Amino acid sequence: MDELQRGISPNMVASMMSHDRLLGSLPPSEEFLKEGIVEKRSQEKKWQERRIILTSTHIILTTQGSDMIKDSIFLRDVSLARSVSHLDGHRFDLLDRMKEHEEEREIECGQSQNGGSFRGKVKQVAHVDSFTFEVHTREESESCGRVYVFRSFDEKETDDWVKMIDEQAKLSMDSALHDRLGEFERMRYKIAMFYDSNPVQSVVAFLITINFLANAAQSELLPKEGSSMANFFAVLDDLFTILFTIELGLNLISHWFWPFISDGWSVFDFVIVSISLIAMIVGNLPGVKSLRLMRAFRVLRLFGRLQSLRQIITALTHSIVPVLNAFLIMLLVTCIYAILAVNFYSDRSPEFFGSFLAPASPSSSGGDGKDHLGLDGNVALFFVSFIVIVGWTLLQVVVAVLLDNFTAAAEAEKEDKIRQKNLQEGRALVVFAIDPLLAALAHFDTSQDLSDRISMLFNILDTDDSNTLSFEELSYGLRKLKVRPPISLSRDDFEVMTIQGSLLNDRGELGPSEFDKVMRRQLKLYVQRQMANAMDLLGANSTGQQDTLFFVLKLLMIGRLV
Repeated sequence: MDELQRGISPNMVASMMSHDRLLGSLPPSEEFLKEGIVEKRSQEKKWQERRIILTSTHIILTTQGSDMIKDSIFLRDVSLARSVSHLDGHRFDLLDRMKEHEEEREIECGQSQNGGSFRGKVKQVAHVDSFTFEVHTREESESCGRVYVFRSFDEKETDDWVKMIDEQAKLSMDSALHDRLGEFERMRYKIAMFYDSNPVQSVVAFLITINFLANAAQSELLPKEGSSMANFFAVLDDLFTILFTIELGLNLISHWFWPFISDGWSVFDFVIVSISLIAMIVGNLPGVKSLRLMRAFRVLRLFGRLQSLRQIITALTHSIVPVLNAFLIMLLVTCIYAILAVNFYSDRSPEFFGSFLAPASPSSSGGDGKDHLGLDGNVALFFVSFIVIVGWTLLQVVVAVLLDNFTAAAEAEKEDKIRQKNLQEGRALVVFAIDPLLAALAHFDTSQDLSDRISMLFNILDTDDSNTLSFEELSYGLRKLKVRPPISLSRDDFEVMTIQGSLLNDRGELGPSEFDKVMRRQLKLYVQRQMANAMDLLGANSTGQQDTLFFVLKLLMIGRLV
């Protein structure tokens, strides 16, 4: 909390505290590229009618008939705009896809007691299909990776919004790159987009595979030096070396400097291709023939490009340090036994136990050494204890550590894969604006501890000591907190937090008790979102017991919120 206190300057707040300074003012209508009425899904999964305006730089949300900006999204921060499947049952309920239009009309409902008919008003509900679209933002942006969900009731209108937002987002990104980067940097960016594309990476993986098969065929046929077949394989090897050199050059340009150096697979590519290039250029020098053997290792580059192979290698890499620690323990115990063996048995068998390294050799510990000592109780106890402690226990610990860390790394890779799959299927993890702050508050011990934390936070945000918090004061204060990612609170978010303003006083501000209610309620919703996100991450690999447990916990949480 000390960092939070240092992160806010009351003097700065006093000079900047206004709605227009925080969220900006509505641009003139001449700058509107598209305008319409849609419904936006709130944090509580309720649909709110909003006026949406698209400009060349922003997506702006207001209420109908008002110029006050409720929320805005920088187009340069948009990573994806897409329509959501109409029958996607994972994310939206059937009721979310239909809007009820209620109208009253007089109809004849029956006959009165005197035989005449009577008329009454009957409410009719017409169900209208809705069409949903999403706007995804980048994690490093001001929107902190949030996913905005909208719906309209016209399919063509939805498609038009998605198309225009996607086009303007790309133009805005290109414009931002043009303003921020020089000519060379823009060229590097375009090359990186080309090089990292799936078609190019698939072609590179195909070339590596063909090169490996050619090396295997050459080793099988073993053509004579100077023969036409040997010349054919030599030309083929030079061709692959040139192609891989070009590929390495594209990689270097795209990811220079630290992204390339920090990537182990890129460094491995550089070593293998460099050795192959040297062997091709100075092929007549002595010893170069042995360098050509390195071309057999080119196939290992596939590990960095195929997801399934990369997952195994990454898991093994993460297991190296823990396994080395376990090996170190086993080595220390072995060294202790070597010292004891020298002191106990050097006189009886100097050939096997005359020095420190002799007892540690496989022949001494494996059987030959103890056979020369003869059989007695002390010798048997010494070697049996060594075999039990080192061979049966510590060696198994090494294997267990390897499996444990391999499994943990593999699970992390699976979670990332499931997260990407959920994103592709339209099931992005739900994130709210103040989630970074709620994550910090979630580490409370008792209810009183939580109240103390909320009270301290209120005092930090209340920069004018008025004992109340307005939207402007809260928005600016949260933005200055030392949390990652930074918090950007919109007017829509504020209305959701205050239950459409029902917790505000006559001046539209929050008092200490109301702020405590808001934060406690948001913390409960945060826990519920985390549980829902965890259920999504379980994916298809989850067991029935896990699904049931999460579902029961979710029901209990819902019961607490009612």
